[in-house]
Amino acid sequence: MEPRLSQEKLGEALGTSFQMIQKYENGTCRISAAKLILAARALGLPPAFLLMGFEGIRES
Repeated sequence: MEPRLSQEKLGEALGTSFQMIQKYENGTCRISAAKLILAARALGLPPAFLLMGFEGIRES
């Protein structure tokens, strides 16, 4: 997936720290629906992709 967005920049878009982005990625912390939508927008992806990956997109 290109272009890439740093954890720091994604954190800024979500109003949180890059450390929290790491915790979301590692599954240490759960992300709220509101932040998931913000992340999807920042990454230029549909929210369903972040929830289900390519398979979820094809089935929708």
